[in-house]
Amino acid sequence: MAQDDNDIAGEHAHAGPSDADDIDEGRVFGPLDRLRHWSFQGTRARRLFWRTTVLIVGASLLVLGVVMLVFPGPGWAAIILGLVVLASEFAWFNRVLHPVRRMADKAAQAALDPRRRTMNLIIGAVVIVIIAAVAWWYYVTYGLSLDGVRWLPGI
Repeated sequence: MAQDDNDIAGEHAHAGPSDADDIDEGRVFGPLDRLRHWSFQGTRARRLFWRTTVLIVGASLLVLGVVMLVFPGPGWAAIILGLVVLASEFAWFNRVLHPVRRMADKAAQAALDPRRRTMNLIIGAVVIVIIAAVAWWYYVTYGLSLDGVRWLPGI
């Protein structure tokens, strides 16, 4: 019987709070935290229910993300969110998520680099000025009508 208790404790030890000592006193727990905590305190059926739910939600986000790569929508964001959801429960997806985290850290560092940030701000300002100049020219030439784009099909 002691062996069975150790197996169960080892099974639940890898993820989530299993007793009151693991809970951070200053943290506010949301409904998902309480549901996850509930799944760790229960039977194998609860644990299986939780893992199946995480798998379905994460896989749905991944599939929707791939679809949104082709159709309009935040495809990469959905894919990364799906990986994060799956990595919360499955170690294999956590290993897949590490290169994504490294690329995100590298992009964040590049964005915070003062020289690159200054250059990006200058390029953005030039693009905004060009768009404003073209919009002003169109307004002065054609007014608020669509006469200037009648050559486009369907207009």
